[in-house]
Amino acid sequence: MILAVWQPPKLTGRSSGFMGGAVVLLIITVMLVSALLEANKPPASNLIPGDPLPDYTVISADGSAVSVGEFKGSVVLLSFWATWCAECVDQLPRLQQLKDEYADGGLVLVSVSLDDQDPAWVQEYLDAGGHDWLSLTDEADHMD
Repeated sequence: MILAVWQPPKLTGRSSGFMGGAVVLLIITVMLVSALLEANKPPASNLIPGDPLPDYTVISADGSAVSVGEFKGSVVLLSFWATWCAECVDQLPRLQQLKDEYADGGLVLVSVSLDDQDPAWVQEYLDAGGHDWLSLTDEADHMD
């Protein structure tokens, strides 16, 4: 019994040169388009380390509005965390210790939860652990 196996035609002469040139042209085009897209991207932030934050308002885990301007003159330790991040949860007691130790010196601890949970649930989680700092959330991420 003889099985027929299909094989692509071999490129020789002009065909192979054309295909090689087309591949190189495609690679160059992709590189140029990528470079143009990257060049037209706005910067991730116009802030330079040490610049004051622009005033804006966010929603705290308890549902109240908090303006960044409220922290003017304070040293703010901003901590991003989530209950599903074991390392983050392990750091919560140390953050509480830092807050307690340096509060008289003007330190304000603010955490931003990355949990996809109701902000009130996140606040309850912090309260249950004895963590009494301001917890913020992005209102848009928690709207129904």
